[in-house]
Amino acid sequence: MYMDKYDLQNKYRGMSEIVISSFDTSVVPDGVFSNNTGIKYVEISDGVNSILDYAFSGCENLRRVVIPQSVKFVGIGAFEGCSRLKSIKLPDSLISDIEAETFQKCDSLEYIIIPEGVKKIGINAFSECTSLKRIFLPHSLEEIEDRAFENCCNLERVEGAGSIKRIGESAFEGCNSLSKFPFSTSLEYIGDNAFYSSIKLPYYILTRQRAEDCGLLMQSETVSVPQGITCITESSLVRTEDISGRSFDDLFEHCDICWESVQLPE
Repeated sequence: MYMDKYDLQNKYRGMSEIVISSFDTSVVPDGVFSNNTGIKYVEISDGVNSILDYAFSGCENLRRVVIPQSVKFVGIGAFEGCSRLKSIKLPDSLISDIEAETFQKCDSLEYIIIPEGVKKIGINAFSECTSLKRIFLPHSLEEIEDRAFENCCNLERVEGAGSIKRIGESAFEGCNSLSKFPFSTSLEYIGDNAFYSSIKLPYYILTRQRAEDCGLLMQSETVSVPQGITCITESSLVRTEDISGRSFDDLFEHCDICWESVQLPE
């Protein structure tokens, strides 16, 4: 018989290094080790299939986690607030979305590869990961939800992202080191303030909320709207939600002499 949440807590009480055996449980229960500041190393044995909501949230001294290929699901806030976690390899077997708040406030996390098969990155999934410098997104990814990478102030490069259709509100707001983002031809929607204050991008796409902010964009000679965009939200440099049939002057009527050119898709 598998151990329940409280049996597992008792078994590993006071340990800094734990190995969770598939003989004890098939899932890491919700909140089982939350706010356990003594844990530094976690190895999950092959055969465990899920890490449930907030399982390791607030484990401030957790430095390393080994997740086997048998894990197919990682829940909401599973590693939220693990402030010393520098890297983690998500298994290729992961078939779920990256849930909301999964790695929020993991402010030592430097690099992450999202495995192929993931279709959505949830709300605040990586927000306030202030050491995150580079992420690689899979071709399967279709949506980045609101505030997913908000205030990742040292994020420099986003790679992959070949099939993204939607980028949510404030998804990359506050990523003021971001210099590379692969806008794909499949992109259909960019939410309010999605790239607000991403001032190092070589061109600017729907990044500012109000007309008075346009002056901050004078470093850039070109504003580009990627091929495939069908919706521009109200708070993103323009005043309309539908660019079809709108004149150039109408789209950018509140951005006075900010750029030398604006490129719209054909």
